[in-house]
Amino acid sequence: HTQLFLKEIINKLIHPTGCKNKDVSYNFRTMKTDGLFFLDVLSIMPENNTYIYIQASNAISEKFLLLTSATDEPALRQAKCDKKTKKVLEDEVSNNDITDFFQYISIKHNGKTIFEGFDGLEYGVFSKDFIIPNWFCMKYEQDDRYTTSLDW
Repeated sequence: HTQLFLKEIINKLIHPTGCKNKDVSYNFRTMKTDGLFFLDVLSIMPENNTYIYIQASNAISEKFLLLTSATDEPALRQAKCDKKTKKVLEDEVSNNDITDFFQYISIKHNGKTIFEGFDGLEYGVFSKDFIIPNWFCMKYEQDDRYTTSLDW
């Protein structure tokens, strides 16, 4: 009962508006705030016709390299933003905090950029056309983790 109770408390902290569509199982003991921010960004991304582009240092995990494929740009890797990709990235961030290796990330939906993140996901920029859920806004509005682009 104690674990279930703690999980409910964590869900309320992460989703203060009562959003119950996401089961929280992050490993908080090893994950930094940047990793949690990335997982929350990932959780609100659409899965159909969405791709993640990540520029990361060579020291990143083997699972990440197997999950992604090369692009025309040498340091940029790509992956389809589907349930499998999200699960592998969640595991890698929760257990190995791979966001430290992320220099740049871009998420595109239907060919249009909807999110860009920088410097280990310390902060990010959402498209002005992307609808950010209320729980996400409430969680991150006070610490300048994200902005919304005026241009795209």
